[in-house]
Amino acid sequence: MELRAKIALGVSALVVGGLAAAALPTVMVIADIAHTTAQGIGELTKTSTASPTPTPTREETSSDEQSLADLGYVPLGDGTWIPAGGPGDCTTTAMLGVKDGVLQMLGGAVMDMGVQDGARGEVVSDAAGIRAYIVAPNDNLIAIGERLCVSYPGLVPFNHVLGVAIQPGQELILRPDPDIPWIDPYSPYGAIPNETNTVAHNTAIYEMGTFVRNRDLTAARALWTQLAPDIDPAIVPFVAAAFDSGDWYVLGHLFP
Repeated sequence: MELRAKIALGVSALVVGGLAAAALPTVMVIADIAHTTAQGIGELTKTSTASPTPTPTREETSSDEQSLADLGYVPLGDGTWIPAGGPGDCTTTAMLGVKDGVLQMLGGAVMDMGVQDGARGEVVSDAAGIRAYIVAPNDNLIAIGERLCVSYPGLVPFNHVLGVAIQPGQELILRPDPDIPWIDPYSPYGAIPNETNTVAHNTAIYEMGTFVRNRDLTAARALWTQLAPDIDPAIVPFVAAAFDSGDWYVLGHLFP
């Protein structure tokens, strides 16, 4: 894929590090859709097109890279670029994406710049650093990103946020567990672009997150029977095992 095809400037429908995201006003790195596996996020694979995209020349690639550098972006490798600076008062930007087949934070470090309007929730840390954020009333994603030095659009698909609607008490995971696969909240497995109605799938994923946060295992298991046919068959056994054992840690990562 051409480097310029991996960059979206302004408002665009985008796929961030393999995660489908809603259209948001930002500059983000785009990668091909990733197929999840029971061991975690799978390798990125290219989607087929009617007419293959010509391989860019060295001159075209160098020109693209220079343009990004001129705009204040820095490379992470493999054609992935992020802003050199950070949101709010942050000096760097951390971005949720896929590298070496693993969903992780890329770029700068996640750090707490302190409570501010729109980001008054609790920051959850452990020995390895900040791992999550608990949403407080009247919080919003932009302010949370500025407080934690994180590019907020990447948090949306991984945390199964419906649009930009976050709820008080909701835990936003900032450090994904590499051993737990990611479930696409936007499209059911095998969906046909521009043909498959994805609304029901998206709604069910959102409802599942509510059941899991409320520790309602009975309701979650019932909804899983409806969702399972729309989930990548490679990870269905992994998810089913979490429901069978009532493993809230795993379920909380599968359906945040």
